[in-house]
Amino acid sequence: MIKQKITAWEMRYGGRTLAAEAPCSLYSVLLAHKIIEDPFYRLNEAAATALSEQGMELSAKIFVTEAMLAKKHVDVHFLGVDTLCEAYLNGEFLLGMENMHREWRADARELLRAGENELLLRFASPSEYIRRKNAEHYLYTSTAGGAVMEGTGHIRKASCMFGWDWGPQLPDMGIYRDVLLEAYDARMEDISVRQEHAGGEVKLRLCASAVGAPQGARIRAVLTAPSGERRETEFPAGGEGEIEVENPALWWPNGLGGNRFTACAWSSWRAAKRSTARRGALACAR
Repeated sequence: MIKQKITAWEMRYGGRTLAAEAPCSLYSVLLAHKIIEDPFYRLNEAAATALSEQGMELSAKIFVTEAMLAKKHVDVHFLGVDTLCEAYLNGEFLLGMENMHREWRADARELLRAGENELLLRFASPSEYIRRKNAEHYLYTSTAGGAVMEGTGHIRKASCMFGWDWGPQLPDMGIYRDVLLEAYDARMEDISVRQEHAGGEVKLRLCASAVGAPQGARIRAVLTAPSGERRETEFPAGGEGEIEVENPALWWPNGLGGNRFTACAWSSWRAAKRSTARRGALACAR
C-alpha cells in the first residue's frame, strides 16, 4: 500500500483564507492566526460560540504519482471529521459525512489525475443544523439551566461541544484525525480477535476480511510474547484462524497480578495512606 498523509490545508471562513495544518478546526486556526482571543478565558466564550453559526471550507492540494494510479484502488480515508461535511475532489462530489464518531472512506481513483489535485471539504454549521432540526422535530435536551444548547440529539457529534455544566459552548468543526490518500490492490479490514480462557490456557480466535484480495487469498497472523516467543497461523480471507497459548501472560490492572513492579506500586500507594507513607515510597524506589 502507498500512503500519503494530507497535512497542509487552507481554511476559508468569513472572507478570509488562512493557512492551516491538520489536525485543525475552525477555532484552532482562528486562534493560531490571532484573529480570536482564547475562548476558554473569562467571557470570551460568547463571541466564540457565535462563530459556529456559519460554515467554513478546508482545501488541500494532493500530488498523485503514476505509481499510485497503477493500483486498483486509491482511497481518500478520513480518520476523524467533525462533523457535517461534504468532500469534493477536483470539483466532483466525493462523499458526504455526518458523524464524527467513525471513519469514512471513498474510492477516488476515477476522479484523480497524475500530478496536482484539489480536495475540498465543505463544513456546515452544527449550531444552525441542530436548531433547524429541533424546530422540525423537537427532542428534549437537558439544558442544565442554559449551559447546554438545545437539539444536540439531532447530530452525531461530541455533546460536550454544545456546553456542559463544566464546559463552554464551542461547537467546533474541522479535521481532528489524519486524512490519508491510500493506493492499494488489496487491503485487510474488519479485523477481530476473541479470547476464550479455560484451564490456564487461552485460545485466540482471529477473523479478518480483505478488500480486493484474489480468490483463495490467505491471511497470516503472528502473536509475539513479551519474551519474544512467536506463534502464528494462516487462514483464508474472510475465514477464521486460531492460536493457542499455554500459561498466557495476562494483563492486570496496576497493583494486581504477579508483576513485581505493579505489586510494589500498589504497596507504596497503600503506604501513602498511612503515617509510614515516606518509608513505603522509599522502600519501593529501592
